[in-house]
Amino acid sequence: MEGEDLLILRASGHGIAVLNGGKAALSLCKISDSGWDGISVTGEASRAELSRVTCEKNLHHGVDFWDGASGLIKNSLLIANGRNGLFAIEPLAAISVQTTRSEKNREVGFYFSGVNGVNVANCHVYENFLGGILFDQGSKAVSLRGNKITKNGEAGLVFEVGVEVVSESENKVEENFGKQIWRDAVFPTSSREDTVSPPPPPP
Repeated sequence: MEGEDLLILRASGHGIAVLNGGKAALSLCKISDSGWDGISVTGEASRAELSRVTCEKNLHHGVDFWDGASGLIKNSLLIANGRNGLFAIEPLAAISVQTTRSEKNREVGFYFSGVNGVNVANCHVYENFLGGILFDQGSKAVSLRGNKITKNGEAGLVFEVGVEVVSESENKVEENFGKQIWRDAVFPTSSREDTVSPPPPPP
């Protein structure tokens, strides 16, 4: 699927869903006020590439990748979503986020869980309610370069114990209300069902 200059407002479920090995390339699109996630990418080999896409005021995540899905986000805006701006759980391929703003989301700007290969470069993550960027569940091959992580409600940049960072340079992490950079963090055990957004029921 390819989409350009699309406006999707007030979808009852996800604004856009990429499922079962599907591929999507979206540019100059806005997805707003969806009843679930703005863009949900689900399943092994499913992939989405987003360029100049805005996901704003969706009920759950702005964008999520789960159950093996992966993708690329660049030059995009993730704003004021009800949960995380971006959530990725156990993708089977690397995820790249470049020159993207994630702001004023109710949870975390970017949340990566169990990823193996993630590159976050030249992004601005600020004023998210629960924190800036979070890596957990043994995420590996993490690279962070040239990011600005500021004024988030709790910690700015968090690495759970066991996360492997291969490159970290030229990041500005400041004015967050909790720790600026929290390494080897230990969190209470929680249920994955509390974090993952399942697909909405069929109509």
